Amino acid sequence: MIQQTLKQHFSDALVTNHPPHPHPDILWLQDDKKQPIGFWKDKITVKERTLLSMLLDDYQHVPQPQSKSEKLWMKWLFDEESTIPQTDLIRFIHFHLDREIEDYDSFQEVWTNVALNETTLLWLDKLHGIIVTEEQVHAETPDYLGFVEAIASDFYVDLTLLIGSTVKTAFSREQFSWENDCFRAVLKANPNKQVFLEHEAIVYYILSTLETKKKHYILEHILSKDLAEDHELLKTVSVYFQHNLNASAAAKSLFMHRNSLQYRIDKFVERTNIDIKQFPQAALMHFLLLLNERG
Repeated sequence: MIQQTLKQHFSDALVTNHPPHPHPDILWLQDDKKQPIGFWKDKITVKERTLLSMLLDDYQHVPQPQSKSEKLWMKWLFDEESTIPQTDLIRFIHFHLDREIEDYDSFQEVWTNVALNETTLLWLDKLHGIIVTEEQVHAETPDYLGFVEAIASDFYVDLTLLIGSTVKTAFSREQFSWENDCFRAVLKANPNKQVFLEHEAIVYYILSTLETKKKHYILEHILSKDLAEDHELLKTVSVYFQHNLNASAAAKSLFMHRNSLQYRIDKFVERTNIDIKQFPQAALMHFLLLLNERG
């Protein structure tokens, strides 16, 4: 509510597309949910600044870029007049914590133990950050799931990752913006998964752009009300998709006999006339199940 009110009264002064880091020209405050709100100082009066500081608390900033690489990447991503980092191929790893932590150094240490290549870690706010990885041809893949589990064990927080695609540094700004939008869509959907590849997140981004009316029409056009409420059957189909249409693996995951799972799949095909054992139709239904989960 307070964010909306501030947008109405200080639309020209509000800071957008800029990480909440200390800046001589920006007044950083936080709302009642501890979300950062920035105001360009030259666009508000002294009285307005005093009033805002009385109404809102100062924003407590996360660790700032210290190393040469950290400063270079932060400027490259958020300052149009910056110099491009001198690397060939990079990959962004976006991360989100479900709550704040206090020991940022230990978080960095856990990642360092997992990383296989040269990396740079940047905090964008208290819950979000990115890791810039310098990619090498035929390099091993880091243990991302192990990293998530280590963070959960050491900090008692849930971590969600989006593993971006390898891209030339010259195009990294656009790639970062695109992946960040996809990641925000994933977090808003709150799926029961913690490590995503870019192409997996794109589906959530597409879903986020659909109007509510169109979402309901698409679902109602294919899924009957009874089927949409048959959560056990839909879960079976979802797990079947998660195991790449492998009935044996899906049945094992669900602790059921393969014949029982096959019976449920046949039942689903009969009720929808969509043969999910065929990839094109399975791809459509996977999309619809994600849409159904989002309501």
